[in-house]
Amino acid sequence: MYEAYDSKFEKKVADEARKAREQDARMKYGKNFKDFMSNDEDRLKPGEVRRYDKRKKKWVSNKK
Repeated sequence: MYEAYDSKFEKKVADEARKAREQDARMKYGKNFKDFMSNDEDRLKPGEVRRYDKRKKKWVSNKK
């Protein structure tokens, strides 16, 4: 059984998917969408509040 594998087509599909993700992010976040996409771990979760704890001398979250 022979399957035709077209690497150019695979690259085209991957490029279109990447462009679509970037365009969606730009529509959501505006011109600085790259800043929002790269800092996922720094963003707060829904309902999360961070406060500075003087004893621990660091920021603590109400969600973990």
